[in-house]
Amino acid sequence: MIDLLVVFFLLDDTKAWPLGPGQVTMEAIMRSDTFTAGQAAAHAGITRKALRVYEAKGLVDEPPRTAAGYRLYSADDVAVLTFIRQARTLGLRLDDIAAILDIRRHGAAPCAAVRTLIDARIDEIDTAIADLRALRRTLGTTRDVPHTVERAAETQPAAAVCPIVEHTTAGRPTSLRKIISPTPRGHHAL
Repeated sequence: MIDLLVVFFLLDDTKAWPLGPGQVTMEAIMRSDTFTAGQAAAHAGITRKALRVYEAKGLVDEPPRTAAGYRLYSADDVAVLTFIRQARTLGLRLDDIAAILDIRRHGAAPCAAVRTLIDARIDEIDTAIADLRALRRTLGTTRDVPHTVERAAETQPAAAVCPIVEHTTAGRPTSLRKIISPTPRGHHAL
């Protein structure tokens, strides 16, 4: 008997729970113009974790929530999330994207700023490519150290760890530290 009362109560749409501030009804979830966090992320081609990061950084406004606490995003929010993904694909940083979105939110077209940011990114990439080419030349030269240097380590083992590496006089360019790290992610150099 109690089960029937519970079912009747759940099916009775005349009963409504009061909503808190920023909360929306279940009907809002069912509308096609709103998306849960997972749906919005899937439509934009990002992860839910990325969505939370973008929300925390203010790239996307905090959406209203259902009575159960689910965040609901609009189609406009999904369009912004898609733009963020596309901008990230071009190598733009979140701070740059925030500036672009801010220009747009103030009613101006941000395309001139986007062009400037892309030009700056191209310059950074050109510098990184030059640094990588220099590193490639250094690696080739280091690898081609005469075998006599390598054999010296066999006769004087305490003199060096590996003379092939120690023979090189070139230092690694500073800008490469941002691009190449000998330490895998999640591990710390000693």
